[in-house]
Amino acid sequence: MRFGPGTGITPAVKVLLIINVVAFFLQNIIPNFTGWFALQPKDVWSSFYLWELVTYMFLHGGFMHILFNMFALWMFGCQIERLFGQKRFYTFYLLTGIAAGLTHLIFMPMSNAAVIGASGATYGILLAYALYFPDTKLFIFPFVFTPIKAKWLVLIVGAIALFGSVSAQGGGGVAHLAHLGGMVFAYFYIRRLRFLNDIHYLIQKVRQRSLRKKYKVYEGGNGQDRSSDGFPRRPRGEDDNDSTVH
Repeated sequence: MRFGPGTGITPAVKVLLIINVVAFFLQNIIPNFTGWFALQPKDVWSSFYLWELVTYMFLHGGFMHILFNMFALWMFGCQIERLFGQKRFYTFYLLTGIAAGLTHLIFMPMSNAAVIGASGATYGILLAYALYFPDTKLFIFPFVFTPIKAKWLVLIVGAIALFGSVSAQGGGGVAHLAHLGGMVFAYFYIRRLRFLNDIHYLIQKVRQRSLRKKYKVYEGGNGQDRSSDGFPRRPRGEDDNDSTVH
């Protein structure tokens, strides 16, 4: 059974936590800060405010909103960062968040409602965790006293997002389509990584076999003692004084 990210917080997760907290603080002290950087589909399509696809994921609608998103980032993101490495984790997080925003733009292109939150990215991290650690048992509310495996948790969360996306009004003001888009993108991103890793592994195996054939050591022959590089070893004492110093 496992709770939390393991041994300490990782660098990329720490930076993302700080950025989100600072942005939340600015939202509460600067008038219209949220309006400047939230994702508003109509503005993106009509005025090309493309930066909103990035900035929206660092804004939140309240204390509980940021609390749960940052908790998920901390709890699951640290392990994924250790697996991916810092640079790739940044890429995965940002691309998943952008994909979640694009999903909302495509299905609700004329909406004036502002979309904010890191949920699309954190849903992607949750799916990544379930793919790499499917049988890890987690203590998550409401399963506090009965741990649930990561793969079943993702199925439940995905089902909620899917149900919310097809319900009236997009699920009561929650961008469920964005959540679902983040999970779908994360799935194909990880499938691509695994495919590339498999290709790289096969290439390395072919290279190793080629090198073994090229530098294969044949023992026996005329009975001479051979060195580790395959060449006959000169007997000791023979022509020792004829060596040349360069």
